[in-house]
Amino acid sequence: ARVAAAKATAERVHAERLLVDAKAAAALGGDASDRAALARYTQAEDELRELLDAAFQGDDAQARKHFTDLYRQALAESDAQVERIFTPEVIERLPWLDLLSGAQQQHWAASVCAGFAHHFDNGALHIVGPAKGAAGDGILSIGDREQWRDFVLEMEFAIAKGGMTLCFRLGKLVDRSVETWTLTVEGDDALSTLRPYTARASFIGSSATLALDDQDFEPIQARIHWTMNRLGALGIVVPEGAELMFTRLRIKVLR
Repeated sequence: ARVAAAKATAERVHAERLLVDAKAAAALGGDASDRAALARYTQAEDELRELLDAAFQGDDAQARKHFTDLYRQALAESDAQVERIFTPEVIERLPWLDLLSGAQQQHWAASVCAGFAHHFDNGALHIVGPAKGAAGDGILSIGDREQWRDFVLEMEFAIAKGGMTLCFRLGKLVDRSVETWTLTVEGDDALSTLRPYTARASFIGSSATLALDDQDFEPIQARIHWTMNRLGALGIVVPEGAELMFTRLRIKVLR
């Protein structure tokens, strides 16, 4: 019991110290200090999330509340730092990384599902969904190793059949902690079959923007709930019978 109490106290002191150090770095001002502070906040986000997850696996309600409050404080302060650093002018100067060419083609991971296939052809990514009756959807992902946190995506695609669901900051599972965007040529809000579309998505701190070059589609600007993933891969979930192609898919990685 004494060991457990000491461990709990040490964890709380460490968690509080993470925020104190990050806030002190931010108070210094200047570009170098802002970047150093953001690195501290990034560390605080990750370590506090681990402590929070561990608290929710236990039965200590006080610990859950304590780490929840600290984690949400870390996100709010980190968001302010991100907004100060990643201005539109800074983002505009950053280079694009093409996800459909060169070595990046080898970084795509695909789930195993009957009929599910993808291939690259002259810089385009062609995807065919699982066969009828297959167990589950097909999932393609990239960025699993890098774990992108703040980024801007630009894509050009066309859907021949069915549709897809884009997953942002995807972890090990497609679950409720993942932000998604479904694009389909079926049902309500259907896109036009085989029409090339250009879309842009940005995830910066707790802010998300989704835009499509369609006058009937209003750009989505949203605040991301604190329980959602803050980093991860880009995922493409493809249902059975779907077929689509990306002719451009590139990213500016901010953090």
